Amino acid sequence: MRVFVAINPPGWLQERVGQMTLTLRRSAFQARWVEPQHLHVTMKFLGEVSAQALPSVIEALQSVAGRYSAFSLRLNGFGFFPPHGEPRILYIGTDQQALLQTLAMELEECFAVLGFARERRFTPHMTLARFKNTGNLSKLKRQLDCLKVEEEFPVDCFTLFHSTLTADGPVYKPIHQAGFRQPLPGDAF
Repeated sequence: MRVFVAINPPGWLQERVGQMTLTLRRSAFQARWVEPQHLHVTMKFLGEVSAQALPSVIEALQSVAGRYSAFSLRLNGFGFFPPHGEPRILYIGTDQQALLQTLAMELEECFAVLGFARERRFTPHMTLARFKNTGNLSKLKRQLDCLKVEEEFPVDCFTLFHSTLTADGPVYKPIHQAGFRQPLPGDAF
């Protein structure tokens, strides 16, 4: 099965971001928009995982999550990948770049021991759209300048998702949630 680890925002936030980008989605931009219920912050894409390997994956995920306290994550600002040249992806960034990079690095280490390939670079983000072409990019940037993103939500676990690719787009099904510790007074991340 094809799996990945993500921070799954609550439904109300997915809906709010979906509503915020509704105007963009209805525009003439040639893009494949992520459905609101599929919005997430990917922490590690694992790819194909056998049923026999799944318990080890869950154990590694639990191990990393158990070392960290729950936290809040704020979405803040739009960006494009790649940052230079013709963009292929529109995303929303986060305020917890350092913490999420630390978590991603720990996930990389744990999963590398299990034989999963390391990723070169990690930039925490929530993908909104993948462009087919960028003919109206200046119009899109003007519209983005009018939108303000400052949504905050609690993060208390990693979610392991099973991803099935279909002709209508991917279908994500949660397999497991690995909970973070509840923060204690004075806890530092």
